Amino acid sequence: MTTLRPDRPLRSFVFMFLSGLSFCLMLIFVKRLHTQIPQFELVFFRAFINLVVVVIIMLMRREKFNIPGKRLLIFRGLAGFTGLSCLFYTASRLPLSVASMLNWTSPIFILLISRFLLKEQVSARSFVWVSIAMSGLVFLLNPPFLHSHEAMEALPLVPILVGLFGGAAGACAFMAVRALTARVGVNGIIFYFTLVASVVSLPLALVDFRIPNASQAIELLLIGGFAAAGQFAMTEAYRWAPAGVVSVMSLQNAAISALFGYLLFAET
Repeated sequence: MTTLRPDRPLRSFVFMFLSGLSFCLMLIFVKRLHTQIPQFELVFFRAFINLVVVVIIMLMRREKFNIPGKRLLIFRGLAGFTGLSCLFYTASRLPLSVASMLNWTSPIFILLISRFLLKEQVSARSFVWVSIAMSGLVFLLNPPFLHSHEAMEALPLVPILVGLFGGAAGACAFMAVRALTARVGVNGIIFYFTLVASVVSLPLALVDFRIPNASQAIELLLIGGFAAAGQFAMTEAYRWAPAGVVSVMSLQNAAISALFGYLLFAET
């Protein structure tokens, strides 16, 4: 069993950078394919390829597939599927950096859910930081009252709302993971998430399924491959630094996404 090493934040940062880079590359191919392949087909291939990878790893390590806490695992899978679907929707309609930041609003929702639904004690100082974070998000989304007619157009409202809903779904998924980690291994959690996401997305994908050509098939494999690489790199990052430090490191994803969005899609 790997021991947590809070004294190696630099190593954690490297793994978190690799994770952010992998997830960004995944979203690049999602953005490239969204006009050619239906959204839920993209979600299915992302989940199914990740499922194949984690199954192979679990078989090699002789880990059990029949693990406790199935109700919570299924809930985590449904919440993860919802967040993933929202992320793919926003990534295809908003700049990559904005879609990435909306996806990482989960900590804000975790705090609100903990206080108002789970009745956990939350300090007043935490709500001050939430207010600052929400204010920053408002500026990032560039609402009409912040710019003149000559400035860039405001971002569309529906993808923003979908992105925020995805952040809330992600918060539910993270809270389920927090409850599961004491009795379930990381691979088991990923296995059930990708299994549930594959099962739920398959019938939705079949409604308007398009057989990919050779180049599209390669890009679909890359979506799943980069998703798996990002997932496991993130897991490794959490082994080398405290969760609070690693979660802050995840904000670099927006910077990575902004760079690629500018270089590949002329997003400003």
